[in-house]
Amino acid sequence: AKLSPIRSPETIPNCCHPEKALSRSFCWNAGWRTGYSAQMQFKHTQEIDAPADYVFNRITDFKNFENHSGSTGFSFKRQGRLPVRIGTRWDISVPVRGRARRFAAELSEYVPPRTLSYKSASLKYEGVLSLSVKPISATTCRLHIQLVAKSRSFATSLVFNTIRLARRRVNKRLNSTMAEFAKRIASEHRKKPA
Repeated sequence: AKLSPIRSPETIPNCCHPEKALSRSFCWNAGWRTGYSAQMQFKHTQEIDAPADYVFNRITDFKNFENHSGSTGFSFKRQGRLPVRIGTRWDISVPVRGRARRFAAELSEYVPPRTLSYKSASLKYEGVLSLSVKPISATTCRLHIQLVAKSRSFATSLVFNTIRLARRRVNKRLNSTMAEFAKRIASEHRKKPA
């Protein structure tokens, strides 16, 4: 995760107040970039002892995610009842520090059996989550995950900065979660009937 310098108000085309901008908080909430924009970027690559096609089918098992419920507090609900396609949106709830964080995500890229991406945006942030599966051999593959998020409000930039300061702990937790995911997928594939 990192903080990225971006254009100042004076250099934004068509800025209504190029010399005397309104308050910074107003500009952030309006979606105008001022000063610094907090940007987070996380990347992870995980080897999985299962064929690439099998892994891709598992990470695109949307119905399973939508039916998921339990003590984790995770929620993944599709908007509408049409079949999944580019533009399909979900309402997602994820527990963070004891609170449910809710947002909407849209399927922005879907190229079976290798790549899919989700995008999410609001007045406070924008983000893209990309996943790709690359075969290593007939029985193993690599799952590449990348999350890029940018703040659109000063408050969100502070949250991103807090996460940046805790990136070692966040990365450690991500590595552990993905390792467990890989073991589970590999185990499921071994138990799959021939």
